[in-house]
Amino acid sequence: TLSSSRNLSKNADSDDDIEDDNIRKNKEQRMVDVRAVQNIFYSSDDSSFASTAEESRLDFDTGVFYNLPLWREKMGYTELPGRSLLGFVKDPSYTHMFETLLRGDNGSNKFYFGQLRMDNNDVGINVNAAGTLPAGFAPPRPQETDMKTPLHGWKDRTTNNAAVVVGTLMRINDHIRLDDGRLMLHLHAVERFVVLEPKRLLPYPLANVMILPDEEELIETHNDIGTCVRKSLIHYNNFEFDETIRFPIERDEGDDYAIMSLAEIFIASGEDGLGSLLPFAHYKHSCLDEDSDHNINSKTKYKAAQNSGGAVPDMSELVQCNVIREVKSYSNAVLKRTINSINAPQTNIIEKELWVLID
Repeated sequence: TLSSSRNLSKNADSDDDIEDDNIRKNKEQRMVDVRAVQNIFYSSDDSSFASTAEESRLDFDTGVFYNLPLWREKMGYTELPGRSLLGFVKDPSYTHMFETLLRGDNGSNKFYFGQLRMDNNDVGINVNAAGTLPAGFAPPRPQETDMKTPLHGWKDRTTNNAAVVVGTLMRINDHIRLDDGRLMLHLHAVERFVVLEPKRLLPYPLANVMILPDEEELIETHNDIGTCVRKSLIHYNNFEFDETIRFPIERDEGDDYAIMSLAEIFIASGEDGLGSLLPFAHYKHSCLDEDSDHNINSKTKYKAAQNSGGAVPDMSELVQCNVIREVKSYSNAVLKRTINSINAPQTNIIEKELWVLID
């Protein structure tokens, strides 16, 4: 009787294992089918796909980036330039956006998009920094996107102080398609921008934006935004962002459509392999003054007249509309607190305070 019970138990366990294995195989096959349909759709010449893939171009004379795709979620912060981060895309609209970018024929511009908050909730909280939240405060989570959320331009700040119009230009440094349907992105935060003219909300947001140079760059160039943008994106970024950095895993060269599981990625990348990419972008080993075309194509320009949303604003107008503002110096306060090494603030505390001050 005891032997019979054991045999029944083994048979039941065997049946459960077979069932679990069948479920796993069905999920894997479903994902293979989904990717096959995606490949057919994005390789199609059908006009319905072409109509969503608006060409993005940067005008170096004005610093305006035309038709920049926007990733908008309730993340509670605006990413700081110089940061390196991982992005996981599962929202259907943004999966479509990034697949369109990655598969598109838009030259080097296809690697760029904008990160823009959807509202002013939780401003100043960096959800990427550990240990920066007050006790008992739950960290904000990216929300599923509501495509009905208004997209504002800089002039809206004159009547709506809560309108979010400043975001961050992001570059896709590497990407992997996961077996659960998500896209895993390695991203660099490059520059700040202000929204000039919203272009559309569906199937994913597009806007004409203007790159916001640093104050010292404007002083050096006598407020010539075009010169500032050209120096930043063609000259300085060649050193500040090493675009050759990839996920530390072995892949066949040129195989952009391989599918991997997150577990496979963790195993292949080794201990803290992904963590080595974060939180700041790697500098290049060489800082040669290259006239590079690997970042943004500077040969194709748009005329300023194409900005149907109005004239490009200068910095004084953005200050008057409360789009940008001067912030009090933070360095003196930090120096006073670090005189006594016992009370010196930790790096994550300084980062949080800087985030609140800047954002």
